[in-house]
Amino acid sequence: MVNFIVRLEGVAVFCLATYIYFQISGNWWLYLILALSPDIAALGYLFNSKFGAATYNVFHTYAVTIIVILWGLIFHTHLVLEIGLIWTCHIGADKIFGFGFKNAAKA
Repeated sequence: MVNFIVRLEGVAVFCLATYIYFQISGNWWLYLILALSPDIAALGYLFNSKFGAATYNVFHTYAVTIIVILWGLIFHTHLVLEIGLIWTCHIGADKIFGFGFKNAAKA
C-alpha cells in the first residue's frame, strides 16, 4: 500500500509541476534537455557508495527543489523557476517508476 501511495504522489507531483511549467511558458527544449539531469548526482558513486547515496538523495528531495522554485519566484528569475519545476518533475517521475532514496548500506 505504501508503494502505491508513493507512486500516486509521484503522478500528482509530476503532473502538477509539468502543468505549471508549461503554464509559465516553459521551453520544451529546456524541459527535454534537463529532464534527466538530476541523475548526474549518481556520479558520486564513482567516489564510494556512501557519498554516491548521499549526493543522489540530496538531488532527489523536494526540499531542494522548493528552495530553487522559491528563489526563482522571489527574485523573478524565470530560468531558475523553470529549472526548479523540471527538477521537481524528475523527482515525481522517479517515484512513479519506483525509484526512491538510496541507502549506502545497500548500494
